[in-house]
Formats: sequence, C-alpha cells, structure tokens
Amino acid sequence: MSKVVLEQSHGGEDFSYDQDSTSSTDTEEYLDLADLNDFMDCNTAPFWQTDKQKVIESLIENCCDNTSFKEVCFSRGGLMNDALRKKVWPVIAQSNGILERSSSEKIKHHHYYNQVVLDVKRILKRFPPGINESIQADLQIKVTELIIGVLIANEGLHYYQGFHDIAITLLLVLGEEKSYSVLCQLSKSHFQLFMGPDMEPTMEILNLVYALVRNENHDLYNYLMRSELGTIFCLPWVITWFGHVLNDYDTVTRLFDVFIVSHPWTSMYLSAVVVLHRASDIFLTPCEMPLLHQMLSNVPDNLPFDTLLTETAKLMISYPPDVMEKTIREMHAENIRRIKEEDEERKRKMEQRKAILQGKQKKASVQRWTPWPGLRTFKSPTVKVFALSVSVATVAFIYNYVRPNLEIF
Repeated sequence: MSKVVLEQSHGGEDFSYDQDSTSSTDTEEYLDLADLNDFMDCNTAPFWQTDKQKVIESLIENCCDNTSFKEVCFSRGGLMNDALRKKVWPVIAQSNGILERSSSEKIKHHHYYNQVVLDVKRILKRFPPGINESIQADLQIKVTELIIGVLIANEGLHYYQGFHDIAITLLLVLGEEKSYSVLCQLSKSHFQLFMGPDMEPTMEILNLVYALVRNENHDLYNYLMRSELGTIFCLPWVITWFGHVLNDYDTVTRLFDVFIVSHPWTSMYLSAVVVLHRASDIFLTPCEMPLLHQMLSNVPDNLPFDTLLTETAKLMISYPPDVMEKTIREMHAENIRRIKEEDEERKRKMEQRKAILQGKQKKASVQRWTPWPGLRTFKSPTVKVFALSVSVATVAFIYNYVRPNLEIF
C-alpha cells in the first residue's frame, strides 16, 4: 500500500490517502492531466476519468474525511458521476445515517405544506428529460414530503422559496432515505442562515459578494454601485446553490460537490467569481439597474465552472470567511447609514416641495380675495397687511353707512 499526497491545494490544506489500486506514477499523471486547461479535449481524457474514479473509490474504501475529499471535489469534474456522489455526499455532509421520518398525516397538516406543494409544481425543468408524467408526479410528492419532513425534524427552521431546488437535486442523486438524512444535516450546517424567520441576515451576508468584487476589481465595483444594482440578482444563486438558474443537471450536481464539502459561504464566493468573470459583459451593459439585473440574472450554462471553482478556492484563501465577516458587517452598517441619509434627504425635499406648494396656494388665495388689484404688486408683507385692513374697513363702512342711505333714495 502506497501513501499518495495531493500537492495542489484548494482551501489552504493538503491531504493524503492510502490506496491499493492506483500506483504513484498513475496518480502523478492524473494530476498532470487535471492541471491542463483543456483536459476534456485531451487524447488521454478517458484515462484521466478512469484514474480519477479510482482515486475517489480509494478514498471511499479508506473512509477518508472531508479534508481528503475536498481536493477531489474542487478538481476538474468533481465527483464525476452520481454513483460516486451517492456514496460520497453523505460522508462529506456528515449526515448521521437513516433518521426517523414523519407520518404522511403529520406532513400534510404542517403550516408550510401548501406553499411547498405550489413551489414544487414549478420545478419540472429540474427533472431528468424524457421522464414520464407518473414518475414526475411521484417525485413531486417525494420532494414535498422530504422538505416538510426536514422542517418537522428541525422546528426552529423556516421554509424559504428556493429550498425546493436544493431538495430535488439531493433526491435525484441520493434517493429518499439518504437525501432526507443529508438535507437534515445541511439545513443545520449550510442553510441555517437562510432558514430564519426573515431574510434580513441573508441580505446582510450577501454584501460579501460586493466586498470580494471590490477587493479584486474596484472599477467593476464602482460601476455596479453607481447603477444601484443591489444584491437581489445573486440571491437565487446563493440560496439554491445555482440550482434555480442553471438548466444543466451535470453542472448543478458538480457544483453541489464543492458546496457540500466546503464552508457555507462558498456559493457567495463563486457568485463573486462569476461577476468578476463577466466584467467585460457588465461594462458593455448600460449602467442602469434594470438592464444590469436582467443581464446578470441569466447565468449561461456554458460558463467554465471548473476554472471558476479553482478561482473560488483561491479567493477563499486570499480572503477567508472569518476575516471577511468583519468587512461585511462594516459594509452593511455603511449601507444602512447611506440609506438612512438618502431617506432623510428625500423627506427634506418633500417638505420643501410641500412648503412651496402651500405658499403658492396661500398666495393664490390672497389674490382671489384682494379687492384692490394693486395690492398684488406690493412686496412688503407689512404694507400688504395694512392695505388689506384698509380694504376691509372700507367695505365695512360702505355696507354699514352708505348702503342704508342709498336705499332711502
């Protein structure tokens, strides 16, 4: 049995594993091929895929921990196929095996049941192509029961729209029992932030995307800030692990390989990398919020995700989550202060407009009731008041003394 050490680090840590079936020479060749930019076009791609599968199977046989699998998940192709994922995902998610499921009756009476049913009906695009309607209907029921079962098992967590995209991917790869156990664990480790009573903590932590963009490309950051784009465009990316915005099943599961084995904020780091990767497209788009939001919301399926994940790993080393947390809090506080100042400025302008309008209305009222047209040309308020008083006294005099005398004649 030989000891092999993978040197290419993602996450700042090396790992080792024992193997029986793969020689040291073969593994070195596998690593060389894995470093090629266009390895899928390489003539030895079949060997690369076969050799990597042996590496993963060796890790499974030797019951390796997350650190061991992390390198493989970040490397090109991830865990390769669903057969391997079905074995590895429960391990790297650190799920506790088979858990007791809730009864169908209890699931149907849960307060989130109707909302989940409506959301699940809208995920037909996530099912494998060509699947017949009866199997689709069965999968919809199973996804609903999976989600509600997890919520029952974790009473403090709340359902959010997009959680069903996570659940369907796990169900398709792992099956009913394993997906339930894995989703229960991920709900407490990776999705707890998103499953609070409101989305305020999520919106706060999304500032990480802007903080990373600012660190890497200040011009791009300024452009996005000038457009007042906000972070809503990347919210579906983060809370569904790109499952809602990508149509390619293999790409989605390949990203899940990384997200499950990594820090809960990894999807935000990848979101920042995607924005940075599309900088040229962003600069070609007019600096207007609706146009930029539309452009960025549509994530192309053909992005080079293997390369982007390598950049994600590097970004997480350069700006670790624990270091960036302070930056995020400061940025969020600055945003709140800026929004408050903008609100106060809007209120001040509204009060000014209101005062001007009231002044115009008062002036129009005076003009309508002033008996002498010449009064309207007076500039001094004192003169105006004096003249108005004289006018009123004159009218009163005519009414009380002149009019009775006129009636005599």
